[in-house]
Amino acid sequence: MGFPLNLDNFTNPTPSTPTNSPVTPLSGQLSQLNNAVEAIEGVIGVTGSTVPTSIEYRLADVQAGVAAVEADVVDLSAKADKFDSNADIDGKTVVLARQTTNVVVAAAVTSFTRDLPFCGWGDLFSKNASAPFNAVQIRALARTSVRPYTKWNTIHVFVRVGSTPQTSGTVVAVGSVEVDMESDALTNLLILLKDPSSGQPKTVSLSELTDVFFIGYYARTYNQLNAACGECRGNLANHYAANRYYILHAESNPSAAAWTLSSGSERIAVEQLMLTDAAEFTEGLAVGRRANAKLSKVAVLGPLLAPFVYAMEGLECNLYWRNLFGNDSWMHSLHVDATTSPAVGKQQAERFTWTPAAGGANSTLTLNVYDDFSGDLVSTQTTTLRYVSASAGAGKNKKVLMVGDSLADDITAEMLNVASGDVMGLTLLGTQGSGLNKHESRGGWTIANFYQDPPFRLAGALNFAQYLTANSLDVPDWVLVNLGTNDVFGPTSDSAVALNMATSVNKWLSPLVANFQSAGPAVKVAIIMPPPPSASQDAFGESYASGQSTWRFRRNIWMFCYDLLATFAGQEGARTYLIPGYLSLDTENNMQVGGSAPVNARSAINVARQNNGVHPHSSGYKQIADQVWAFLKYHHAA
Repeated sequence: MGFPLNLDNFTNPTPSTPTNSPVTPLSGQLSQLNNAVEAIEGVIGVTGSTVPTSIEYRLADVQAGVAAVEADVVDLSAKADKFDSNADIDGKTVVLARQTTNVVVAAAVTSFTRDLPFCGWGDLFSKNASAPFNAVQIRALARTSVRPYTKWNTIHVFVRVGSTPQTSGTVVAVGSVEVDMESDALTNLLILLKDPSSGQPKTVSLSELTDVFFIGYYARTYNQLNAACGECRGNLANHYAANRYYILHAESNPSAAAWTLSSGSERIAVEQLMLTDAAEFTEGLAVGRRANAKLSKVAVLGPLLAPFVYAMEGLECNLYWRNLFGNDSWMHSLHVDATTSPAVGKQQAERFTWTPAAGGANSTLTLNVYDDFSGDLVSTQTTTLRYVSASAGAGKNKKVLMVGDSLADDITAEMLNVASGDVMGLTLLGTQGSGLNKHESRGGWTIANFYQDPPFRLAGALNFAQYLTANSLDVPDWVLVNLGTNDVFGPTSDSAVALNMATSVNKWLSPLVANFQSAGPAVKVAIIMPPPPSASQDAFGESYASGQSTWRFRRNIWMFCYDLLATFAGQEGARTYLIPGYLSLDTENNMQVGGSAPVNARSAINVARQNNGVHPHSSGYKQIADQVWAFLKYHHAA
């Protein structure tokens, strides 16, 4: 018998001459057959076999394993809201855990929306009411996303111990999780803790906790700048006695910073968990990162489209693609597709342009931005092209006071030129300028200068009405504000620009606007969103040597315009308006240019280079003035 090592070869009995008897006795053959059947049964195994080598035993073991896997899947599915809150985000880190113990659960959880300068939230916890933990969970986070450059991409957390861990101490654990940067609300963020030195998974033991320890969390953008992030409030059993939490404004290293006690009376809810069989899964991360990088580029760098653009009959209206974005990378990886409804104007290589004819009407302009590599649609924005006829405002005269910097004098001069051939009159007010070109503008001035100093601050307080009286000026119909260029010229990082704007726009410009309006119920304020700089670095090299670059200043202006949009858009009912002057300027062809000169010392080729980084040529000022005049004509009845 060869089975089960090999197959048996059973031979049928044959007659043998002359006795007619089998070659092999029948009893021997039956013995062989019995042995083979017994061997087969031994390999297959009886029902419920306990023989590890039997097929029956092995099959039962496999079935039990499948049942266990299915149970785990059901268990994980039931816990999906708790342990894989990022599972639907392609390419993001997903944390799964088979079992959780020692959970410090948060109660009465609420989420608050915030924007800059808030970026970090933390609280104190008592060791006595705690247990070891290797993960934290933030049940709900929210933010406002009106400023794309503040969008979160990662949420970071750290655990710090010490005598006063809210201000200093030793960081014993850190963690982070990637999130959907396009989402304004996040839920059940589960973050595994790691050793701050080795990066290996870390369980925070009671022995390394001080009597009071601190847990803080903060958000970062895709390029690790401070991101907008609100606080998750709630109650935890191990909260320390003091009923106030801690906040952090912009810091480069939050885990080493001193956090500030808030003025509220709430607590920050960061649940502490001990996970068993926990793991992080990052399947598809490379593809996810590429997709997220594509979206990040659009979200953080543009396009920036104001809600209204003004188009007057017979006057060219322009939107230059370059001015929509924070830098020129879009030209190499993105495509802009413009459509209008009803159809007006035309899309050209560098712009959308429309010179309305008589009898025109408003139109909706839609900008679709496509990724050049994949062909995917990555952004869609719309604006209303507000049409106004050339006859609008006939017989009326608008009294306008311009408050601005060195660009303002040339803008008002071009406004007078346009108005001289129009049916609507224009009177400019102010103590600066000459002849009819009056204004209240000063070269080099910032929003802070106008907020802190005369002419509008009198006897220690803003008093625009008194300024008008003291200078025998009429109450204007419009105050135009053309500021920002000097405010954001110097910062060299996004964080510095954002902090600058948090003060200049919120603390200074907003009260200035309100004070202008307090001079009379009919006074309206329109903020001219300042234009970007010259397209060429040649201009900055000529004006500032190596002291400034066009890409940095352009990005700063772009961020400033976005902040104006975030702060003042939708306020027309409150007599505050936006004029998209930044869209109108051709920064390639309508900037100042020097005389022709050799391209380098050893070349006979002559070129004319741009030579002023900030101030346009008169043709550029005309473009901005056209948009301002179309705005005033559209609102002629106001």
